[in-house]
Amino acid sequence: FYKRGSLSAHLDQDDVILPDVPVEKSLVPTHTTLENLSLLATALSEEPHPPPIMLCGPQGSGKSSILREMLRVCRPSDSLLEFHIDEETDSKTLIGSYSTTDVPGEFEWRPGALTHASREGRWVLFEDLDRVPVEIQ
Repeated sequence: FYKRGSLSAHLDQDDVILPDVPVEKSLVPTHTTLENLSLLATALSEEPHPPPIMLCGPQGSGKSSILREMLRVCRPSDSLLEFHIDEETDSKTLIGSYSTTDVPGEFEWRPGALTHASREGRWVLFEDLDRVPVEIQ
């Protein structure tokens, strides 16, 4: 589920440690769910800043649900920026682009959604990342 150095190993039941916050009712607190939440929490606790994290697994395996639950526990007032990637997604939408202003010959930078999110320190979820167009790979 999460692979980074020694964290790729499965945890024993006694190693699963989460904050004392109830699990959202949409998640069934099975051993695997709690183990995955614990692994994600461990990755997010790296200092001084957590690295970008990629959750991999089959479609419908609960990757997005685990991430939403972790955001709810860690940063309940924040919202998750979700990108549903398809063949029409382009770099201008994600990063931004220069565009003309009212002054002839003048351009200004207009940041995209991903640029806004990174400046605000928001969590970002890319759904279907394997479908990203060649233009932005």
